[in-house]
Amino acid sequence: MDDAAETQVSSQAKSTGEPTFFLRLSWFALHLAAVYFVVKFVSLPLAGWTRNWLLPLVQEPTSTGSFEFFFSPIFFFACAPAFCLGILASQFKHRAAHFVWLVPAGILAYKLLTFRAVAASVLQRPPASIPIAFHQYFGDDFHIPEYRDFHDLFQIAASSPDMARGMDQLTFTAPFYAGVAYSIAAWTGHRAKVTERVSRMDRAMGRVQVWTSPVRGNA
Repeated sequence: MDDAAETQVSSQAKSTGEPTFFLRLSWFALHLAAVYFVVKFVSLPLAGWTRNWLLPLVQEPTSTGSFEFFFSPIFFFACAPAFCLGILASQFKHRAAHFVWLVPAGILAYKLLTFRAVAASVLQRPPASIPIAFHQYFGDDFHIPEYRDFHDLFQIAASSPDMARGMDQLTFTAPFYAGVAYSIAAWTGHRAKVTERVSRMDRAMGRVQVWTSPVRGNA
């Protein structure tokens, strides 16, 4: 009896075309991977292109180093490509794309709550401070010199606290920015299509009423 009921429920679910939980989870993982892909492979090249080509083209040269230039407006370089990709993802009408920001937000919240600043000495316990943690993951005002070769890059990475702070923001804060922008774009695109569909239905219903009203009057 139970097997027959389960078979009937599953057949009804298939007939309605509702996606299964596994399919929704798969789409969610795909959209989440797209967010991290943007941060890792699009944001940095976009910052380099802006600094080396766009700003000189509009006669706005910058004297800051490449990493300093990228980390300071990391919000823009993470959000802009993620928003554009989210608009494209809205064409698939996956509601899972509306919630991808939750994963990077949860990871960032954990890092904020467990962050401890570097202690002044090995005998002192590292202080835990919310303002210091927010500066670590959201603050700007970076001072990172430009590197000439990989030797300089390794030295800067080992000695500059701003470099470490920037890498933390690239690893944890930028995916949060990108996830929010991606979800907003996907929701906005999906909402716009729903609104457009409703308006088309309203116009179609209006035309039907116009066509049928004379028939009813004659009758």
